Amino acid sequence: MISNTPIVWKTDPNNAWRLYRNSDYKLIEPTEPNPKTTQKEKKSQSKPQAYTPFTFTKAKIMTKGSVACTSKGYGIIQSFNEENNTTTVKIDGQTFELPSNEVSGEVPLNITFYNNSIKMEEVLYAPIYSTMNEIVEKIEASIAEGDSYASVSLFLNGKELERSTDTVEKLKLTPGTKILALSALKTPLSIKRYNGVIHGGWTINSGNSLGLAFMTSKRIRIMGFAIYKPQTGTMKFTARLVTGTSAKGDSLWSKEFSYTEGTNKEDIEKIMFNRPYVVEEGAWVSVIMTFSSQFQGYYGNGGKQTQDGDGEVKFQFKTCDDMAHMNGYDAGNFPELYYYV
Repeated sequence: MISNTPIVWKTDPNNAWRLYRNSDYKLIEPTEPNPKTTQKEKKSQSKPQAYTPFTFTKAKIMTKGSVACTSKGYGIIQSFNEENNTTTVKIDGQTFELPSNEVSGEVPLNITFYNNSIKMEEVLYAPIYSTMNEIVEKIEASIAEGDSYASVSLFLNGKELERSTDTVEKLKLTPGTKILALSALKTPLSIKRYNGVIHGGWTINSGNSLGLAFMTSKRIRIMGFAIYKPQTGTMKFTARLVTGTSAKGDSLWSKEFSYTEGTNKEDIEKIMFNRPYVVEEGAWVSVIMTFSSQFQGYYGNGGKQTQDGDGEVKFQFKTCDDMAHMNGYDAGNFPELYYYV
């Protein structure tokens, strides 16, 4: 026998979406605190939740006119009633006054993830304005291992979801939508910039910077770059990835490093970012090293201003606009870049 009891989407005490029948919802009672909880247990309970690899940045604050996901579908927020803790939303031409906890700027998606023989089930709280490109890239970045990256395909109801600029809201993905994610690890593509390495003769002082700007013929995701280890001394520096062709560009990634002299001039060190970063076709980005020590360095020569990389990607190189120490497209550091298309 099918029950006629009304059902609604609600968030449970753990802030997860689930369907409630009215009879179920009445059974939810606040959990009484344990009077015997020790101070140590209280500290443990106050710790933030563990980071989930699929977490996006916090959803935008909802305001009047914002698109929102509700228990009745997607709609436009009309007003807020703080006294009654309700939000008025227009959905398909009709206006509804809903409990505010049924109105959200993000949608919880159930991701069943297979990576070789490993199965994981995670909830991805996707802002409703996030695109399929962003969702796929977020999952790929979360499972990259070392120098390898993961290529991920998503499936909904047996059909592959194309990488696109379609948003969660446009695709009408609802809370609890089940998505299958399949992945395979692959070796990153690369471009090797020089045909030779010069031994010695290059002194770099503390405070100097090296920078290389590049632009690509198609959209890529940059993963990292290689550097030459020092010939003598210790090379201490801050590495950055920035937008544009200047060290003053917006920083996408930054980290400090220290390397002692290499065993031979062919020694390079791979510096990989915490996640891949998108480089749009025709957009300039730069890799930069700013040093806090003096050392003797190796440098490559025979580089080209325009060069073909793996994956049919054409690179254009130039010196950063405001470097304190020369690093050109034809000679310098940054012998390799790592990316995928």
